[in-house]
Amino acid sequence: MKKVSHILTVLILSTIAAFSQSKGTSVEILYFKAPLPCCHARACNIASNDMKNLVENHYANKPVVFREVQLRDAANAELVKTYNAQSQTVVVVGTKRGKSTSVDISEAAQKFIRGLMSEADFLVELDNAITSL
Repeated sequence: MKKVSHILTVLILSTIAAFSQSKGTSVEILYFKAPLPCCHARACNIASNDMKNLVENHYANKPVVFREVQLRDAANAELVKTYNAQSQTVVVVGTKRGKSTSVDISEAAQKFIRGLMSEADFLVELDNAITSL
């Protein structure tokens, strides 16, 4: 009986610990975009949509959000400055208990967008970035 009670206590505590770690934690994937000439804009929009769909499908049941950030929008000036963003900069931002940390994955994103990295390899990079936050 003591063993069963001990096991139940451990299970309950580990469940509470797991729940409390996930609660209040959020991840945002920021994709910075600049206004570009027509042909470049189409390619950039395709890349943005591909990445957005990938993130939304892979992290459908997790607190991960994809957000496009327009570089020239005055409302985004602080984000652009904080992450030293340029066109197609991709930053993973984790916020836990009010504290934000970030990882720049622009290099991996560029390889993925240009077809130099597979979707599976990009997801590994993205998962590693999220885990490191």
